[in-house]
Amino acid sequence: MPDQLSTYSAFHEPGSDLTLPFKHSDVIEITELRTSAKILLCGGSDNSALPATNRIHVLRVDCTVYGLAPDRWLAVYSKGEADPAEFTSTKLFSTDHSGAWASLQVSGHKSQYVLQRLCPVDLHPSVFEEGMCFQSRLGGNPALVRRIENVNGSDCFHVHVPRSSARALLEDLADTSVRV
Repeated sequence: MPDQLSTYSAFHEPGSDLTLPFKHSDVIEITELRTSAKILLCGGSDNSALPATNRIHVLRVDCTVYGLAPDRWLAVYSKGEADPAEFTSTKLFSTDHSGAWASLQVSGHKSQYVLQRLCPVDLHPSVFEEGMCFQSRLGGNPALVRRIENVNGSDCFHVHVPRSSARALLEDLADTSVRV
């Protein structure tokens, strides 16, 4: 097993040489989404860009909004430049949460099975479709998960975890991927 795994990343600062892709050959590939910025939105709004709970809305190529709960959303900017004023209104408040989260992409032909062993949510594409998201636990770690477009014929998921849980999640994924 050790010779199949590359170095773990504890999600150091973006651009650090220590933040390298984490891979397990022929099962899953995990890479960090380094440049994402995150804005937590709270309050009431009639903004159509804000999705229902457990749904996402791709606002534009660089911004996806996750429906976390009634009147709570997370806007994730892939280019790293968040604009809290974009959503702020008299009923909606925004807070920068970029430093609180680590984001990674889990892909590969066994990624669904690896994640399925770590969480109670049915990840089969007929149940957990593209455009949906959920908050649950992956192993013992709280996570926000979204299925994204199929990459090269394999499943692909974006996973957002509290930065303090990133290392533990990587270890859980590595342990589980060996058993699948």
